[in-house]
Formats: sequence, structure tokens, C-alpha cells
Amino acid sequence: MFPVILGILVAFMINNWHESIKEKKALQIAKTQIVQELVKNHRECMKVIDIQQKRNDFFRVYGDSIEKYSSLGYSLAQLPFQGVNIPTISRTAWDATNYSGIISNIDFEELQILTSVYQMQSIFADVQNQLIAIVYGNNMYSPETLSSTFHSLKRLNDDFVDFARGIAAAYEVYLNKYAPGSINGKNESLDVSKPIR
Repeated sequence: MFPVILGILVAFMINNWHESIKEKKALQIAKTQIVQELVKNHRECMKVIDIQQKRNDFFRVYGDSIEKYSSLGYSLAQLPFQGVNIPTISRTAWDATNYSGIISNIDFEELQILTSVYQMQSIFADVQNQLIAIVYGNNMYSPETLSSTFHSLKRLNDDFVDFARGIAAAYEVYLNKYAPGSINGKNESLDVSKPIR
């Protein structure tokens, strides 16, 4: 009887050990994917911040004279506004981690930072959509609404750049803490076989 019970206990222990290894490997893969996603998102934001800051020259140059252009019957489409660059920000790795249940194995503090980062991404998407709606809306082609469209666009562009800076800083907080060196491409822990903190 004793050898049978002992054999069953050993089998349970081995099974639990295998399950624990599988869970750790799945968690490692998920965290690696999240880090790679956030590094890519950070690069996208930094690229767009640089471009959109240059677009502020347009608002500065035309801001003082916008009433004059409005009285001349110009629309925003007739001014040299070069549009809006929108970053391609992904949340696929985060969603997959959530849906797979692996998220329950992530440390609470890390999970709190990640949740905050991805919530900021959702708000950022709303700001982007508002900006796109103005840029590609019918008001852009209406001389009567030039002044209000211009000022709304300027305000949203400022919000957009500020938000992009804020979300880039949030990416940096997470990446510097949990994947040091990943922002500048020197992190060896992006390799799935090596652990991420």
C-alpha cells in the first residue's frame, strides 16, 4: 500500500513540476512579446512626436493671420497643412496575455504599470480619432469654418503631442524597470530563452 501511495505522490509532484515549468515558460513568452510590443510602440510615438512638433511651425506661421485668410475665403485645405502622422500602436500581445489567463501570473506591481500603460493607449486612440475627424472632415474644405477648424486642430495637435510624450514616458517607466536596455536595442532579455525580470 505504501509504495502505491508513494508512487502516486511522486507522480503528482512530477506533474505539478511540469505544469509549473509550462506556466513559467508561457509567462516568459508573454512578457517577451509585451516588451517587444512596447518597444515598437515607443519608437512609433517618438517618430510621430518629432514629425508633429514640426507641424507646429504651420500653426505658428498662420495663427496670427488666420482671420485674414478666413476673410479671403480660404479653407484649411488651401493652406500648406501637411496632415497628421498617426503612430501604429499595437496591443495584440497585451490582449493575448489577458485572454490566455497568463496575466494572473504577472507580479501585481508590474501588472499595475502595464494596465496603466494600455489604458493610456486607449485614451490616446480617442485623441487620434478626434484629430483625424477634424483633419478629414468636411470643415477642412469650408472657408466659413477656417478659423474654428484651425484653432480646434491646433489644440488637438498640442494635446496629441503631449499625450504622445506622456505615453512614451509611460513605456520608458515600464521598459526601464522590467527590461532595461530594451529602448536602445541593447537588451539581451528580448530573447525568449533568457528571463525578463
